[in-house]
Amino acid sequence: MKTIPRRWLVAAVTTVAVAAITFIPYPRKPSIHPVSPREETAAAEALLAAKLSGPQYFNPHVVIALEDNGHWIEVADAWSQVPRIVAARHLSPEAEHPLGRLLAKLSEPHPYRVVGGQRINLLRLNLSLDAMK
Repeated sequence: MKTIPRRWLVAAVTTVAVAAITFIPYPRKPSIHPVSPREETAAAEALLAAKLSGPQYFNPHVVIALEDNGHWIEVADAWSQVPRIVAARHLSPEAEHPLGRLLAKLSEPHPYRVVGGQRINLLRLNLSLDAMK
């Protein structure tokens, strides 16, 4: 019987080991794409706006502007929704006075004076409405 030289045996085992390691499926890392703070803020505002919608919240009938910092509605539009919100939340008619104070507190002038008028940040208004409980 003929013996195999040791170096051939080592070469064969090394070749088989390298081939086996090469074909082992390694789990791939998912491609992670960093999210910018602006994208994160926009996603959070979209989720919050979806949560704060319905008849018991202020809704934009006419959105003044979709700016970097959220939806804004006109003060008159917010005032027109007060009776619906009082009814949807089963509040007493006297609850319109605290809601009126809330609207007055959160209203602010438009930054571009040419557009004019007062406006209210819709998300801030709805969060404040929930805090009034």
